[in-house]
Amino acid sequence: MSELTVPAHGRAEQLAGNPRVVREALRAYFRVVDRWQVKTDEGRRLLGGPSESTYFTWKRKGTESLSPDTLTRISYVLGIAALLQRLFSGAPDRADEWMRRPNSGPLTEGRSALDFVLEGGVVALDELHGLLQSDAGGGPPVTIESGHPTSA
Repeated sequence: MSELTVPAHGRAEQLAGNPRVVREALRAYFRVVDRWQVKTDEGRRLLGGPSESTYFTWKRKGTESLSPDTLTRISYVLGIAALLQRLFSGAPDRADEWMRRPNSGPLTEGRSALDFVLEGGVVALDELHGLLQSDAGGGPPVTIESGHPTSA
């Protein structure tokens, strides 16, 4: 069973060519962005800006490989989603809504977390993941096993 540690910094290049990992990561990614009610253009931006046709092909049929950058971005999104589920364990709907709500936290400064990561790209994904990991009390790394966020 494949496992993708989030974020997949060092292994992204190796895993980006693994069809099983790529398919699982994409399926999990599209489940998360659906729960977050991410619009198509936002979903594309989170992935680094693939064309609309590529985005819908990935959503409909998947693909055999991704760039290491795209897989890293997916890893961050999945890690953020899993950390939010951990932080809002008693209210999973709140965890999903949190990405769209204005937030006065140190990174977002009144914007939503989604706006923050859309504006800041992969660097902002890393910063948000780190902040949430800290807020979640550290703990074991969040992993994606068979496309399902879990704690290791």
